[in-house]
Amino acid sequence: MALLRLFKGELAREARAWVEDELVSAEQAQQILARYGTGLDDRNHHSFGYAMLVGLAILSMGLALLLLVSHNWDELPRALRMGGLLALTVGLNGMGVWLWQQRRPASAVRWLFAGSLAYGASIMLIAQIYHLGEHFPDGLYWWAVGVLPVACLVKGRLLHFLHWSLATLWLFAESSYGFAWSYPLFLLALVWQLWRGQPSRWLVAALVWGTGLWVHTSFSYLLGAHWLFTVKPGHLLVDVSAGLLFYGVSQMLASRPDSWWRDTA
Repeated sequence: MALLRLFKGELAREARAWVEDELVSAEQAQQILARYGTGLDDRNHHSFGYAMLVGLAILSMGLALLLLVSHNWDELPRALRMGGLLALTVGLNGMGVWLWQQRRPASAVRWLFAGSLAYGASIMLIAQIYHLGEHFPDGLYWWAVGVLPVACLVKGRLLHFLHWSLATLWLFAESSYGFAWSYPLFLLALVWQLWRGQPSRWLVAALVWGTGLWVHTSFSYLLGAHWLFTVKPGHLLVDVSAGLLFYGVSQMLASRPDSWWRDTA
């Protein structure tokens, strides 16, 4: 898959050069690229090694800052801690919004992702500052809910994967206490991204796996069992039926003219 992405990126760059040299028209180049699931405006196929190095650099700086703050956390006044968390969250998300207005979506999504992490850290740390001992899975839930509208507005795949991951962790944590009734909301957001935004095979896998998990959990709840890993004889029928349904959908997608969905299926 990595080689396929690199091929598509190189092909898109070559096609833009063909159009600039007037070897083919823009319409002809677009038709050629459409056969490979890409287009003239697709500039997102960067080197994986470069992206990995940038990610590691950002992670290292973030961990260094976290270590510095955590070492002096208890000595900081409560108001300063509260204000610092709010300033960090608003600043990161504000930078993401500004970049989005400047039509730099890739950079905007990265800043909004960092802002989403700061938002989650603020939820947890503010609860610790003021000794709020409420139902602990709610922290994960409101974190996921806060990321959800931002992900839908900017159609950021990374943000969608973040809110789904948080919602799934909430589903696991909540299963010991009750039914995570609003989990399908996060699955519908993945459907929205795949339908209206730039698709991602990671999001397709998340949607399939999350739907299967939801079906299994719902059946457990109907049987009166709240633990996620409850397995009773009826689960075999339900889980196999869900698997057959997914298989049927994959066969339908495999017959579509869109090469991306064919490969995914």
